[in-house]
Amino acid sequence: MEGYITKMKGLFGAKKAPADGEEEEAPEEIPAVGCVPDMLAEAKQWQWAGIGFGQTELYRLQKSLKKLSTDSGAKELRFFGKIRGTDNDYYVAEGELEGGEEDEGEAEKPADFEPKGTGVNKFTYWVSHQSFDTWTKLPDLMPKDVIAARSIKVLFSGDLERTIFTNPFFFGKEKHYLRAQIARINHSTTLCPSGLFRLQEDSTKEIEDNAPEEGDIVLPTTQQMSKADMWVHHNVGILKCCRTAHLEPEVPEGEDIEPEELMKQLEAKDPYEPRLKPISGDSEVVVSKNTKIKPWVVRMMGDTTEYRTETGKAVCNGVVVVRSLQWPGSFTFYYQGKYTQIYVGNGHKYEELSFYPVHPPTVNADPKEYEI
Repeated sequence: MEGYITKMKGLFGAKKAPADGEEEEAPEEIPAVGCVPDMLAEAKQWQWAGIGFGQTELYRLQKSLKKLSTDSGAKELRFFGKIRGTDNDYYVAEGELEGGEEDEGEAEKPADFEPKGTGVNKFTYWVSHQSFDTWTKLPDLMPKDVIAARSIKVLFSGDLERTIFTNPFFFGKEKHYLRAQIARINHSTTLCPSGLFRLQEDSTKEIEDNAPEEGDIVLPTTQQMSKADMWVHHNVGILKCCRTAHLEPEVPEGEDIEPEELMKQLEAKDPYEPRLKPISGDSEVVVSKNTKIKPWVVRMMGDTTEYRTETGKAVCNGVVVVRSLQWPGSFTFYYQGKYTQIYVGNGHKYEELSFYPVHPPTVNADPKEYEI
């Protein structure tokens, strides 16, 4: 019981009372806490997808994330989800740090590395086994780790420093593999309602808020969001080169060719996915040799009745649940104009391909010979 109380005091930042004769220390200046969503409110929507952590655990996670936001200085922090492991599970927190400066003591990064705050390293991730445990920051993502993660499939154990033995060999620890899988999930399954964002003028890669010149953005109703055509991809996709943007190509010596022409050739071999692409245009999921299914399931749960307020605004108490079949465990929710996301799974993509040899079938005994 005393250990539980000590851990709770650590989450709330409680201090020991001064002993007799000692002067009370001046209170420390508490820095501003970044934006941390209300998990207790979001959990009511998660229940429609069968996801639940318990009210007590959610309360601890909420306090733990607020403490992490204070300690790390993240301006925005959210609960990404939970990735299951064989020995321990991972709670995952996603945050955005200001500045994007490199940490001291880090090794020199390769030329194709995307700096912090950009591309696959736009967000920083922390993991913890329990709500009482300290959060461990995951390393930055290297393109070589994404290449390897696309070629292997290994269950997580819960040990960040575990060496992974697989074929092809993975030159890294479990923390590097975990970071690569989180990036693949984030860039593949982050959705937003259609119409909230638009492409910037004279750009096919950058988006901005679709704010009209006068008035506020008209949010779609819950009934409208129950259709798959109303959902689009928000994040830019990861290219075959394991970056979100191509590097500027170098002109080979002795060749008379413009860099723009080289870039066009590069983009033709490794094209960008269209920004704000509807999920209805995604490739189907191969279940078996002759069976394919749609990659997304969109369902409206709860009370589907739509009410009208005195101002004429449509209000619905139902929740739209969007489930990914390509990345099982990824869910997006829409409730009264707000959309949230969570991932709870083993961190792997659904693939028909088997990464390990399958045992041959049992050899039956020879039948008895008939006597003539």
